Amino acid sequence: MLRLRLDSHGVLGLTVTNLGLFLASGLLLVVILSGIYGGLWERTAELRTTADTLNTYVETLNAAYNDTRFVIPIPRGPLLLYLTSSTESLRVSAQGAFGSTLVFTERWISRPWPRINSSWRSGDNLHQWLNMTSGHAGTAEDPVNQTVLNALIANHLTDAALLACTPVEFNCAFPLIAEKVIIYASQDHVAFILLYQIESAE
Repeated sequence: MLRLRLDSHGVLGLTVTNLGLFLASGLLLVVILSGIYGGLWERTAELRTTADTLNTYVETLNAAYNDTRFVIPIPRGPLLLYLTSSTESLRVSAQGAFGSTLVFTERWISRPWPRINSSWRSGDNLHQWLNMTSGHAGTAEDPVNQTVLNALIANHLTDAALLACTPVEFNCAFPLIAEKVIIYASQDHVAFILLYQIESAE
């Protein structure tokens, strides 16, 4: 009995040592996790900022009275960004920690028309294409027939349905161009907001 009492200091010392190791391990784990999730929060905030910026540009175009064009630089921070868009929503993603993917999706306030791998992309392209296919450019001075404008609107709705299933993926190494173009018919006009890229120096 006496030996056990004398050894009680050793047992107490061992308990304090274990408790210290446990607290140190817990503190180290908290530091590691805060570093991971703190970086995760910063990355997600950057994705949100990119989406908000693009949405603001498109909404500004929607409020413009005339044909207007913005060249939007994609931010080149430490993240490698991926950008996809339909007429309804914008999806910004990037590589996260441990091989994961961070994704932020935001609905467009105004519905743009993403253009890629098509017979026309820009507003000038569209006016040229209309002039070539219908004989009129669709400007205020040279309006198209109402039937042509209705067909263009139907094309936009068809593309919207297709893009809902397969959004356009943009190359973030190049600026994104957002452009408002107004197409005039004899008795009507419709404005489209185009999203496209020119992957070379203009």
